[in-house]
Amino acid sequence: MNLSMQNKNWRLTGVLIAAILTFSFLSKSTSSLKSIPIQFVKQLDADFSFTENWDYDWGVYKNQYGQLSCDGFCPEAAYAMKKDGRIIEDSLSAFYQLVDTSHLHYTMRSVALMYEFTGCDYIYINRDSNNCINGETGITPGTHSTLNFQMVNGNCEVWANYNSISTQKPRDFPLKSGFIKLEQEAFKADTIKAQFDLTFSNTLESDVALTWKGLIYAPIK
Repeated sequence: MNLSMQNKNWRLTGVLIAAILTFSFLSKSTSSLKSIPIQFVKQLDADFSFTENWDYDWGVYKNQYGQLSCDGFCPEAAYAMKKDGRIIEDSLSAFYQLVDTSHLHYTMRSVALMYEFTGCDYIYINRDSNNCINGETGITPGTHSTLNFQMVNGNCEVWANYNSISTQKPRDFPLKSGFIKLEQEAFKADTIKAQFDLTFSNTLESDVALTWKGLIYAPIK
């Protein structure tokens, strides 16, 4: 075997080793998420009256003319229906076909020690094609940390994600300890009615505690 061929073989071997190491690292990262058992209960002893509270979608507000309007988050066509901040009278019907003014009832109440967190009233839950139930809390102009979970076969993988408005790269904080309790009958009716108390490993500043606890009452879509 000549030197050129030998070098090619070494390079190929190096590429294969790098690929194996990368795969192993990714597999380890994926499996590093901590799973906790879901505690199914008959009834949760907690106050879920927060579901009576509601808000409009982002950007929707009542203008000085008493009309429900929107700014910043409007569909492009809606801006042409306004003049000096007022929705033109004969465009009202068309405007509200474009702009959703539904009352969005709260689906969550919680308190958290997280980075860039000013509160969270909504969590969005869906069931995917693999019958896994996935949940993620909403963000706001002042809240850039989200609570995330995936439920499957009676277990729940939980992590927090921090997507800063600064130059900080997005970062996941794995679950350290905690619990999540679900009302069984609500779950059978495709609703997550839950109580949780969670602590996360802070991979950014090990001496800073990260916690999140609260209540969820949200449909599985």
